[in-house]
Amino acid sequence: MADVTVSADPSYGPPRNVIVAHATGGSILESCEVTRIVGGVEEPIRRQPIVGVSDVTLYDYEAPYDRSAVYRIQGLERNTIASSWTGNKDASTSQLSQDGSVIATNLVTSPKPLAAGWAKSGVTLTDTPDGLAVSAHNPNSDEYASTARIPCNPDTTYHIVADLARIDGHTWPNGPFFAFEENDKGILATYPNIGGGGRGVLQADFTTTPTTRYINLRLYAPIDVTQQTVWRHIGLYTDSDWSAMQARGITWFDGDSFQAGTTTQYDESSSPITLSPDTGWLIHPGNPAKSMRLPLGHITGMGDTTRRSNATRHDILGARYPIYTNPGPRYSRELSMKLRTRTADDENMLDNLLDDQTPILFNPRGVDASRLNLNPMYLQVGDVTAARYAQSLYPTSDSPQHWRDWTLPCTQVDSPAVSQQAVGWTYAQLVNDNTRYQAVIISYKDYASLQAHSVKDGQ
Repeated sequence: MADVTVSADPSYGPPRNVIVAHATGGSILESCEVTRIVGGVEEPIRRQPIVGVSDVTLYDYEAPYDRSAVYRIQGLERNTIASSWTGNKDASTSQLSQDGSVIATNLVTSPKPLAAGWAKSGVTLTDTPDGLAVSAHNPNSDEYASTARIPCNPDTTYHIVADLARIDGHTWPNGPFFAFEENDKGILATYPNIGGGGRGVLQADFTTTPTTRYINLRLYAPIDVTQQTVWRHIGLYTDSDWSAMQARGITWFDGDSFQAGTTTQYDESSSPITLSPDTGWLIHPGNPAKSMRLPLGHITGMGDTTRRSNATRHDILGARYPIYTNPGPRYSRELSMKLRTRTADDENMLDNLLDDQTPILFNPRGVDASRLNLNPMYLQVGDVTAARYAQSLYPTSDSPQHWRDWTLPCTQVDSPAVSQQAVGWTYAQLVNDNTRYQAVIISYKDYASLQAHSVKDGQ
């Protein structure tokens, strides 16, 4: 099952929670929604993960400070497993690989037994799209098809599996069966017969003896039967390889194929995490790099808070009392925030933060929120005034002449519907990745997607 881990990064600018979503081994996140739960309120984080990968790292810059948060991931994961030949195609071994590592090896040649030189006695062997066809044509002998010797280790447990696709022609009640012999000493074990013309899977575990060097596998057709049996696949695996396959829901593989598993639903939550930076911040939700710290002394005052009424007064002729109609709740808070910048860099940073008029997140520390009696909130900033703290035509060094007193008329608004810019995504990188403007149009559906580096499906 997919899982999620979260760590706080309070020293980053701006502070953030780092969220890492992990798919189950051998799986990818086919869909994924990440939400933040604070005080029983659940809401999606602004930048959702790119799917189709097994691991993804996300950053939440808008978590309230000094409050416990839990992150939840839910969606679908698709179990995938890749297999590849070692050496040339149709060679004598096949291996199942995942992310470049070998998971299991089939000691029996698959999927082309004849290419590896199967022996035969009284039968005709044919490779077909459905598997290995064994045709019996002598009704007076116990006919079989046998593999070449398969090297095996002594005192080792193996798992053997053979899938009978179908039986054509006349079938004896005790139909074809599966057996193996050790070091050419004759039959050591046989596995259940399949009768009645049906399809079935023969499989079992066995442990070799202290003197085992190799084994031979045999597919039998009973005496007095003329028929063709088609074996879909034949496998011999070490016990550890078989366990690894079972853990991934795989019972067989062909060396030159890609095996896709099932899609499963997941819903997992992280351990509680608290983000506690040393100052509050003004957060730009679309471009966190524009965000600005609010250290002690930056906020110099908070004006009176107003919540305007939207009720309409109706004065009735001859009536003592007016009548009001209320179309809805009062308007949101309106207040005036006063800030002081002390350097040209601070001034430029605040100017850039407010330049595109995106609502900003006022995110104070927990103790400051209590002192101000204001919770974190998104603010639309109106006409901005910057006044000189000290008038001087020729300011020198870092002195009060550089200080500015800012007045920000603010209106509380909902979280804006803007995409968050991808980490490290810059115009320089955009130009590097797209040499023509047409490529940009093809890759991104709109400017918000371009800013968030969210490409169209299939790009």
